[in-house]
Amino acid sequence: MPAETSSTRSELEGELANLRRALESRTEIGIALGILAERYGCTSSQSWTLLTRLSSHTNIKVVQIAHALVSSADGRADEQDAATLCTLAAHLPRRTSTRPGSPARSTDRDGQRVDGHARPLAMALHRAPTRD
Repeated sequence: MPAETSSTRSELEGELANLRRALESRTEIGIALGILAERYGCTSSQSWTLLTRLSSHTNIKVVQIAHALVSSADGRADEQDAATLCTLAAHLPRRTSTRPGSPARSTDRDGQRVDGHARPLAMALHRAPTRD
């Protein structure tokens, strides 16, 4: 019985560690959605669409993108985060002008419209570290 108890305990500890990582990832993704919504003036649903599209187009996991965005906003981005952000740069919406006096609109690289008042990508990534 002791070996069985030890095995069960080990399995439960592993499951607990996985649940903690999932909770941390979910929180970080939520914060990243808020960052994107604020930067691009869009809804949380549009932010989620943007985040998943970025993941699909760059082949970078959503959680890695979220971590890079949050780390950049917190001023604690490392070289890996900077590399992730540089990869994302070509895939984030860009601001396009409309007639004078009307709000700007944004489109992503594929020409898909992202509603709201987009800000330049550099604003979203302004805290990415540079290599010395």
